[in-house]
Amino acid sequence: MDPYLRTTDVMDCRDPATGELLGEVPRMGEDDVVAAIHRARFLQPRWGGLDPAKRRAVIAAVLSRVLSSQDELCRVAAHDSGETMLDAMVHEIIPVGRALSALLERARPSRLPWKQNAPAAGRQNTPGILGFFTPGYLPLRNLLVPIAPALLEGSAVVVKVSDRVAWSSLQFAELVRDVLAEQGHPRELLQLVTGTVESGEALASAGPDRITFVGTAETSRSVAAAAAASLTPVSYGIEICRPIIVGRDDDPEHVLQPAMRRIFAAAGQLHGGAPLVYVHRKHYDRFLRQATRVISRLKVGSPLSASIDCGPLITPSRVEPLQRLLDDAVSRGAALRVGGERRNDLGGSFFQPTLVTGVDAKMLITQERLLGPVMAVCPFETLDQLPAPPPGSTPHAKEIERAMRAVPLYPARASTFDFLESAARAAYGRGVRGRATALASVTKHGLADLRSRARSITGRD
Repeated sequence: MDPYLRTTDVMDCRDPATGELLGEVPRMGEDDVVAAIHRARFLQPRWGGLDPAKRRAVIAAVLSRVLSSQDELCRVAAHDSGETMLDAMVHEIIPVGRALSALLERARPSRLPWKQNAPAAGRQNTPGILGFFTPGYLPLRNLLVPIAPALLEGSAVVVKVSDRVAWSSLQFAELVRDVLAEQGHPRELLQLVTGTVESGEALASAGPDRITFVGTAETSRSVAAAAAASLTPVSYGIEICRPIIVGRDDDPEHVLQPAMRRIFAAAGQLHGGAPLVYVHRKHYDRFLRQATRVISRLKVGSPLSASIDCGPLITPSRVEPLQRLLDDAVSRGAALRVGGERRNDLGGSFFQPTLVTGVDAKMLITQERLLGPVMAVCPFETLDQLPAPPPGSTPHAKEIERAMRAVPLYPARASTFDFLESAARAAYGRGVRGRATALASVTKHGLADLRSRARSITGRD
């Protein structure tokens, strides 16, 4: 436990797959949070006054440490959050490598006329104390990606981590703190606040210079109310679960794997929950045949295996609400094509990957957050029939995005994890095109495996 802490109250952190105790983390009180802000306030001016090249060296060392220990970092994330090893590689390690290497590229002295205390990579914030709130998923990505620009610009950071992933967040924070200490800087430039809602409200009202919040709208209201007392500016990243829409002119074969990633990664608990899938009537039957074939082949089990597609829900308490939504949908006319049952033989937090069809706006499954490995599919004829407007288009033409989309993740195989691990190690630290080339080259080496997997999924010869 941190020697600075005054509290003796602790929370138990347990593995969602086995229920085993991972460790204890402190439940920090208001005095502990205020003391953390004061330490950060004392240390930040010297950190902000350093030669920017020294701060950049810290971020470069963090990236190197992530890439050299990526397998172990995936295991830590899997133990705490229940995401599979492959999910951790695709949604944690590779995005962290991409974000940090791009940040370092933009912050090179030859590319940016750095001045003392200049904001990093185009940020307009003045260096100071950043209070950051992380959501309860992707603990490595949601810790490192936001704090790296803040440290690079010369800020000190105090992070309130979700109690759902507090154990792993402490491990990942220690990685950064160790790098800071090895390079002669105070470890307390990065501090973590652990606890429940009261700890977060204490951070929001303790007087950081700015706050960044990522999470649900419900929690954001308590943060906003606490920050208002000290007039602390807050920026929000509210979790919104946008639907997946397969339009008349889309190719359902190209849409299926990206849809699987959004819905079944981390057992459907990312970014606000598993989205509904609206499929144009023209492609509806074809999409259902393909989805049924793939989902029925997904494996459920220990997330520590690189050949598992779905691990557990992050807490057993999420199973009952998920079952309630499915039962309501079936009672109102929806049909279960695949799954729909909890897996008590594996543990209290496991649920079978599920495909449900015939959902409509009257069912609870379309009205509440769907946190679980469930693909709910509904046909449509015209866009005005949809209950929400389609999501904005995103630029998928970048080289790295194309390289990643060439890798079919479902069903999972250990070989996929192995060559993505090699790709991440080889790729980052180069320019965008060089990183994409490294990813694509490793994918090319596994092309025979990819082809055989594609045949097994589609049933083609």
